Amino acid sequence: MAVPEGVNNVKLSSTTGTSVRKLEGAEADTVRTGLAACPTSMSAVYRKSRQEKLDEEVSRANLSLVEHMAKADVQQDAYKGTVMVPGCFVRDVHGISAESGVAFYKGCSRCRKMLTAYHGGTRLECEKHGEDAGQPVYCVQVSLQELFWRQVSVTHVDTFDPLQALECTLWEDALRALSSHYGLDDLDAPSFLQDLMAHAAGVEHVARFAVGLGRGGDQQVDLFDLAPAITADGVCGLYKNTGINMFSSSPGLPCVCCSMLSRDKVGQMIASHNGKAKVIDQACVVFKAESDADAKVPAGIDGLEVTIKASCAACLEKITLQQAGAPETVRVALRMRKGECGKALVECQADGSQPFQIHAVKEVAAELYCKAFKYTADQYKGHLEQSVAVEACKDHQAEVASLLTDTRPAKRLRMNKTMDGDQL
Repeated sequence: MAVPEGVNNVKLSSTTGTSVRKLEGAEADTVRTGLAACPTSMSAVYRKSRQEKLDEEVSRANLSLVEHMAKADVQQDAYKGTVMVPGCFVRDVHGISAESGVAFYKGCSRCRKMLTAYHGGTRLECEKHGEDAGQPVYCVQVSLQELFWRQVSVTHVDTFDPLQALECTLWEDALRALSSHYGLDDLDAPSFLQDLMAHAAGVEHVARFAVGLGRGGDQQVDLFDLAPAITADGVCGLYKNTGINMFSSSPGLPCVCCSMLSRDKVGQMIASHNGKAKVIDQACVVFKAESDADAKVPAGIDGLEVTIKASCAACLEKITLQQAGAPETVRVALRMRKGECGKALVECQADGSQPFQIHAVKEVAAELYCKAFKYTADQYKGHLEQSVAVEACKDHQAEVASLLTDTRPAKRLRMNKTMDGDQL
């Protein structure tokens, strides 16, 4: 058996056997079909199941580092390890192909590669194995954006758009695990992708990637787990400021106190603290409703405008949030009642004032989410005050390699107190 171990390196291994018999005809087809259905993970780390990777210790990183690792030149050196990225938001979920509205594609029964239709779409063909009836291969493309996205400006590599989320493939085992969190078990349902996006929007997730060499000897990263950061079982992967910012900072989705939000001279929304400010795309805030949501029908608009009077979970100051749109798009905001807690992605007015415009909102468990929010918002203040930017390139980076050596168990923890000791 020849196992690729890197560029121009192959490891030879063998197994003990008492006899060898060649299979032909129908018998060979039966075995071949069975082998094609066996793989449970198409990851960059060989011979490891998803559960084995879940049990491994992880290194903390961010999406920019993952992007850098995926494009790294392995002629010099390769990255290898398991990486956890906290503070991820799902911006989009779609099928593996642009025209696909389902969570699967028709794959070859032998190699699982996507089949090509011919003869007017009546037949399917694999470029390697010829005509094939095909079987469903479940996977989706997810676009992730973290609390603060860092622009990758790499020599000889296209500059990464700071407003563009990192797009990854989520294969069947990880997809089923994520969908089960939201009570979605039927991956074949016509509305599965829309339902999954509706549940995941505005929810902070933690992503885990396996980093290693692909079968062709190239550097690859595999998203093998995507889960909500906060569940009834506890908290996993809250953002923690490390004091090191790999690459230049640019718009993101930080969890911040309402008092930190404003606009700069050119109209960009910023998060500021103690004289330090950074441009952001939207902000994530957690609030407690001070009264029932109020709705009205604006003149000349076919829809509702919902207003929520609330208090910020970080500073307890009074804030006003607003969402406008068709009734089905403002349903969550409209149902907010006095004393309930919500988590929203918001944007302040053009002059930096309130009411904050809601882009997405979720009702959340007050105690747990308020504690997590206060911790994350405080950590982001540290991020604003101290940061060391390291310029990215396609070459192997010692700073990135050192992060991969600092590992810890990935556990869900129960939060008892915030950093200031407030039990909330």
